[in-house]
Amino acid sequence: WAYTGIHGASHWAAAFPTCGKDQQSPIDILEGDIRFDKELPPIKYSNYNTTLVLLSGSTPVTVSAGGLPAGVFRAFQIHLHWGITENLGSEHLLNGLAYPMELHIVHYNTKYASPGVALQNPDGLAVLGFFYEVAKEDNPSYASIVGKLPAILYSGLKTNIGSVPLNSLLPRSFKRFFRYPGSLTTPPCHESVTWTVFKDTIPISQIQLEAFRILLDPHARPMSNNFRPVQPLNHRHVSANFDPDIRWSYRGATVSTEQWPLYYSACKGDNQSPIAIPTRASRFDPKLQKLDFHNYDRVPSGQYKLTNNGHTASLDISSADASISGGGLPGTYLAARLDFHWGSHDNTGSEHTLDNRAYPMELQIVHYKKSLANLTRAVFEQEGLAVLAVFFEISAKDNPAFDTLVKSLRVVRVP
Repeated sequence: WAYTGIHGASHWAAAFPTCGKDQQSPIDILEGDIRFDKELPPIKYSNYNTTLVLLSGSTPVTVSAGGLPAGVFRAFQIHLHWGITENLGSEHLLNGLAYPMELHIVHYNTKYASPGVALQNPDGLAVLGFFYEVAKEDNPSYASIVGKLPAILYSGLKTNIGSVPLNSLLPRSFKRFFRYPGSLTTPPCHESVTWTVFKDTIPISQIQLEAFRILLDPHARPMSNNFRPVQPLNHRHVSANFDPDIRWSYRGATVSTEQWPLYYSACKGDNQSPIAIPTRASRFDPKLQKLDFHNYDRVPSGQYKLTNNGHTASLDISSADASISGGGLPGTYLAARLDFHWGSHDNTGSEHTLDNRAYPMELQIVHYKKSLANLTRAVFEQEGLAVLAVFFEISAKDNPAFDTLVKSLRVVRVP
């Protein structure tokens, strides 16, 4: 097998059927899709600070806990993947972006007799993945490795790098990690790996990185781009032991609308909103009966909470016990909140447009399906939400129904 050509990654499944299955690695880790798992405990590292020597019978280096499958996992191999430029090289991507190199520390579950036996079982392997970032200065911990690379210039050569503590090759702090079930990233691609990919990166200088790029493959060609392309996530979920806390926005230096798909996979979908609504091209559907509004006319017994969340003014109306049904909706939907969208002038502001016309503001009343119990659960379901959108037009007089709301805006001017 190879990474390119007739034996390249796109052809692996023909010779190694497991490479075409549904839990393959690597993947693109989108932080917007991450499930923060508060129950993921810290990983326990044993002997990561001891000096590694290439001798049999040395003190075993292991990891355990941290949400890994039951057992103790013993390290048996370290390898790297890199690219020909700084914009590619890592096997995993983070929010669609590659790092110049990625380190894998491969462990096997010691309940199995050997790595060869372990990789045949779904709980057999645990791989820790670390990204590299280019730094201005050399990483002194890599001096002994980089200095020995010319000795293995050609494929098949070996050398002893002496002794080095394993944890010196890693970031100074590496507590934040992503977790998902996957596979080996090389044939035969056994789906026996619990992947732990760390957020914190390892610094390495440009000169040190170039030293890896001079190594040659079996055909005496530069060994670069030795990474497998990312694979579909399919039915899997990626969890993390921390909250990524993505700072998205509508424009500017943070994660703007153009960048949302890099962080949130759903933003790449084919049924995205808002849209431009064309009146003449709309189709009359006789099955769409009138909407039924329940408790929309009831005076609330308590107060609603108005919030400036940094993106909009949002009014929590969950205590109103208001709901809608009919109108072609697949069930009853409970009102949760009001969201407002507006522009900097009167000719823009609404999210939807009608016959290419934008309105100065748009109200969106967000409802969730009653059978799903809550809004948090409903957002992940295909028919989980129903949103009513209403345009605003400028009038000569104030709308008294909005007096209380408008006065309250002064209180929430700052998020």
